[in-house]
Formats: sequence, C-alpha cells, structure tokens
Amino acid sequence: MFVVNYNPKTHGETQQVIVKGDQNTVALTDLKPGTEYVVTLMALQGTARTEPLVGSVTTAISREEAVTPHPYGRTTVPVSMIIEASVPEFSGSGDGQVSNLTVSKVTSNAIELSWMAETGSYDYFIIKYRSELGAEDETEFSMPGDVLTSELKGLSPSTPYKITLSGISGGRLSEPLSIIAATESLDNTTAHSPSTEIAKPENFVVTNVTSTSFQLSWAAQSGAFDSFLLTIKDVNGLGRPLRISHQADQHTADVTGLVPGTDYKIDLYGIVQGQLSKPLTEITRTESELDNLAVSDVTSGSFRLSWTAEGRFENFVIEITDSDGLFKPLTYTLPGDQHSMDIPDLPAATDYEISIYGIIHGQPTKPLHTEAHTEAEPEVDHLTTSEVTSNGFKLSWTTDDNPFDYFNVRVRDSKKEFPPLDYTLSGDLRTTDIQGLQDGTEYEISLVGVTNGRQSQPINTIAITGITLFLRIYALTFSYRP
Repeated sequence: MFVVNYNPKTHGETQQVIVKGDQNTVALTDLKPGTEYVVTLMALQGTARTEPLVGSVTTAISREEAVTPHPYGRTTVPVSMIIEASVPEFSGSGDGQVSNLTVSKVTSNAIELSWMAETGSYDYFIIKYRSELGAEDETEFSMPGDVLTSELKGLSPSTPYKITLSGISGGRLSEPLSIIAATESLDNTTAHSPSTEIAKPENFVVTNVTSTSFQLSWAAQSGAFDSFLLTIKDVNGLGRPLRISHQADQHTADVTGLVPGTDYKIDLYGIVQGQLSKPLTEITRTESELDNLAVSDVTSGSFRLSWTAEGRFENFVIEITDSDGLFKPLTYTLPGDQHSMDIPDLPAATDYEISIYGIIHGQPTKPLHTEAHTEAEPEVDHLTTSEVTSNGFKLSWTTDDNPFDYFNVRVRDSKKEFPPLDYTLSGDLRTTDIQGLQDGTEYEISLVGVTNGRQSQPINTIAITGITLFLRIYALTFSYRP
C-alpha cells in the first residue's frame, strides 16, 4: 500500500491518506486555495518501506473566493490535487532516528501505527494520542524499543486523532513525530451491522444526572467483548450525535458537555470481531440550569420573584397557588431572557406556594419550588369625633403596633355641596382638630394609614357640626302716666 502525508508549507497539521497497493493515483480534496503544500509519498510492503518521495504543489485561487467575500472572513473552498506514483523500490530501515510514522490500518474504533528506527537505538517509545474534537483526555502509553508497530484501540468512530511518537534513549527524548488520522464512520465499516448472534451487555443504567452530564454503567462477562460503543443522540435531533468507544475492561462512562433540560437517547453496543451486538437503550433528560428561585420585596398585596438560568430557554412558566386553595391559581408565561417578575394584586396575610419551570425545545424542565407569605395590612380602627362645635370637631383613632409613615384624612359634606377637605398627618399622631366647617352640616370622614407604601383599609365615621344660636335682646321703654 501507499501512504501519502501532506501539509501546508508554512503552518498546519500533517494529514494522511492510505492508498491501496493496486492504485497509483489519489485525489487530495478540501484543501485551502492559494496555498503551497508539501507532499510525501511512501510505499509499504510487509515490514519494508521505500524512502519517502517529497514534493510540493500550490493550489489555485478559486474564482469564488476572488470575487465574493465571505461575511465572516476568508472562505475555504474545496480544492483538490492528484498525486501519481510509479512502482517503488523498497529499502531497509532508516538512519537511527525515529522516522516515517504512518498509519497502516484504520477501522471505526482502532488505528494501527508503524514507524522506522534502527534496531537498538531506543530503550522504548512513547505514544500519545488525543481526539481533535476535544471530547477526550490525552492517552499515553509506551512500547519496547524493538517494537515498531502499535494499535490504538477503543477509539470513537468518525473522529480525527492527533498521534505523537517519541523515542527514549538513555533518558533522553527524541524529536517527536506527529500525524493526524481519522477513524472510519460506522456507515463505512461493513462489519458493523447489529447481529443477533452476539450477546448483549447487561444492567445498563444512567446515574448522577446533572444539567450538562450523566454517568453510564453496564455489566458484561469477562472476555465476552472486544470493546463497547456508545451512541448518544438528542431526541429532538438538534445536536450532533456523540459516539464513544470503550475498551473491553471499561464498564463506565462519564458523558459531559450536554444541553440542559434535554432528552437523550443512549444506545450501548458490544463489539466482537468487528460485529455489533443489538443495543441496550436508555432515554434520560439532563436537569435544567434553573436555580436560585427567591422571593423579595414582600408587601401585603405583592412580592417579587427572581431566579437564575443558564442555557437557552424559550420560556419560563410561573404557577402560584394559595396554600388553602381559596383563590384562583395564577399562571404567568415569560420570555426566556426574563429572570424576575413582580406579582401584584394578592390578598394580604396569605401563604403561597410557587413553582417555576423552563421550556427548552418545547419540553418543560424540572421545576423549582418556594413559598411566600404576604404581610398583613396595616390596621387603623376606632375613628371617633368629639368636642363638636358649629365649625369643627376633634378626630381621634387607634392603630396596631406597626409604625405609620403618615395618615390621609378626607372630610366631605354628605350632600356634596362643598369641595372635600384633604389632610396629610404625621404618622405619630392619633388625634387632630378639624376646623373651618359649615355649621349644622353632616360630614363624612375617611382615614387611611400608610406604612412602607402599604395602605390600610379605610375607616369611616360621620359627624354633624352644631347650630349657631343668636340671642337678640331688645330694650323696652315703658312710661307711666297716672
């Protein structure tokens, strides 16, 4: 077979293509326009390989790129080149340095590597690999110095991996060699149709569910499987499916980076000699990132709700019911970017049960709950009049223990022949004199106490001013005539 490595001359990772031995051309696609590439070609036959052929080629600038600017910057247009090779002559190993790190075989969950080094030059080799998608931690292992091949197992399908090889000699590390190789997709692996002849794993469970992760575990008999494959899909089809491969001795998986409040379908396959078992399936929902539901600014007729939320919520739904079930439940639907609300027009001195949940992809999240109690209204009572005269009277009242900011008093004649009189009195007062009224007139008096913006229920009374009496004395003169 042939191995083609290529990379931009100035920067960029090396890409690799494996070509069958009966072909002598290959097309390299998805290249950057107007870029010079260094291309290396090598042939492999058994353990022998040719000296690499090295050349360079510059891709053309696409007409679309030259004419139409991309709204987000430079446009990457698929560009291709064709590499042609003649029948190679094979030679032995290299010059003592680690060289020619190549991929000799790729499946959906494994990559076979080979490299060249002079016998006895190295004590051992270190291989590191990591997914270029950033979904997995870097894995590192070592190989004896006389071994020039290795297989990476338990990889994820359709995933590019960066692979680095270094030699260790006398405690000194050689210059590392790096390549990027991608595993095949399940669709391109003909042996990966589920088979009823393969036993399934057992006891597949989902635990430790959070808003962005969950843990999977399962059981299997020792040696029954070569590896396991997990596929994780958003039930609504909005996210990119995840595929995670595990070695045969691994029976747990931590799945992270998920969307809050989302239903996921999880399939677990056992793999034996490239064949998939029938899957075990679970469906679970991640928790919502809805938190810190709090009540504040409580009055006798209202309170304020606030909460925190992370992620993209379409709406929030608030439901409020009084604990005794005496009033009609209240429901509010709010936009997903609103995180507080004032709840008005509530009965005083009442216990309330409150719940809130978010809507994501049309589905409700797990609700949050809290309670609230509206304050009692400030009370004033026993409004009375005394010391009534023809043009006024004394007004007095009582209150509860709450301190009052002020009182509003309105005095108006019952027949409404005169404009009403309004008084604002200090909250410390409990009596006042009302003067300047009409004599012999019935008046309606109303008083309201105000504290912290809350008003008491008004109290009322009636008073009639006295009648002014005028006493006129006439002097009479009498005369007597005998």
